[in-house]
Amino acid sequence: MYLGCNEIDITPNIPIQLAGYMLRKKPATGVASRLFARSFVFRQNDLTLGLITADLLMLSQKQSQWVRREAGKLTGIDPDNIIVACTHTHAGPTTDTVLGNPPDPVYVQWVLKALAGSLYQAANDLEKVEAGYLVSEVEGISANRRDPDGEVDRRLIVLGFQTEAEDLKGLLFNFACHPTVMGPDNLLVSPEYPGHAVEFLKNAFPGTTVGFLNGAAGDVSTRFVRREQTHKESRRLGRILGASVAGLAEKLTFGPVELDAKEVSFPILAKELVDDSEAEQEIAKWEERLAELKSKGASAGELRVAQTGLEGALVQREAKNRAKLPKESALCAWRFGDLGLVSIPGELFTSLGKLIRANAPFPNVIISCYSNGVLGYIPSQEAYEQGGYEALSSPLAPGFGEKLAAAAVDALKELAEAR
Repeated sequence: MYLGCNEIDITPNIPIQLAGYMLRKKPATGVASRLFARSFVFRQNDLTLGLITADLLMLSQKQSQWVRREAGKLTGIDPDNIIVACTHTHAGPTTDTVLGNPPDPVYVQWVLKALAGSLYQAANDLEKVEAGYLVSEVEGISANRRDPDGEVDRRLIVLGFQTEAEDLKGLLFNFACHPTVMGPDNLLVSPEYPGHAVEFLKNAFPGTTVGFLNGAAGDVSTRFVRREQTHKESRRLGRILGASVAGLAEKLTFGPVELDAKEVSFPILAKELVDDSEAEQEIAKWEERLAELKSKGASAGELRVAQTGLEGALVQREAKNRAKLPKESALCAWRFGDLGLVSIPGELFTSLGKLIRANAPFPNVIISCYSNGVLGYIPSQEAYEQGGYEALSSPLAPGFGEKLAAAAVDALKELAEAR
């Protein structure tokens, strides 16, 4: 197998609107840490795959498709074999109008071209490599953000690539957690904890291109784990994750692996819109809940659950004004030997990620969310019944998540059967 890598700086000029919070209306006033995009091109025989991971909240399906087509023209890679993934930082520039803040069209046009250009540069950097991966768990970063005692997957997967000269050319790591250490009052650009983890790893392995793939983090964040909502805390959590990745990377053994891929399309099931009176009742319920918690002196985590519940109710009220969902979407399924990888166009819940891994034909699967577009939150059927921010704000119908998980498993099974 051959691997090519590239890294580019995608930090925007200031001022610019930041993405990720409805409550944040002011533009960024500065840069705490710079943003990057990293690209990886994998080639084996007549199959070539392209992966881009960018320090952005999200890209729409339309934007991702544009990058895939443009990168395909530049590199000759089939666009169906290109994944454009976002780390989901909530301290990066707005690229869409999902949460109200208008994007800068000049920046958006530039960054889309830059992402395609990064993959082009990676395609011109091919070297023969062998691959290896290891799996562990990381404590102290993530928890279920709906319930501190709820379900969470702390699995860390590290995939490395070594050249014939025994240099670590590329490193990918997969971990599921919302990059929301800082809240809506933050006005500084930052890649959040994943970027700080990458920074740690670049210092530990000079010359290695390091990429982060966020996992099934729809209901997982730092909410009940973080000590404070500061850039200092974001760096601390990034160092914890980076050190865990480095520990696995040092233990990797490398060998030849078979590469395979397929893309699967599936219909999107949209949620029925609620009427105005029901929407207002939901808003009133969360306003009352929030006031009650404040009067009792509830913890910051409990207050945040109620605040986001109210935000979800507000999003639900405005749902009729949102852009229509596309009729269908797609996922990419890849195989690196006995390691599977699947792209998910949205914010998949933990239980659905576990469902994919439990039924996949491979011992381990990288779940790359926020990839090739973001349809919104993809909650489990149970989460819709429980209610809350994610279920209220999701434009997707109950049961869609389970169907998507089944489609991912079927695609991975087809790859396994083709071996």
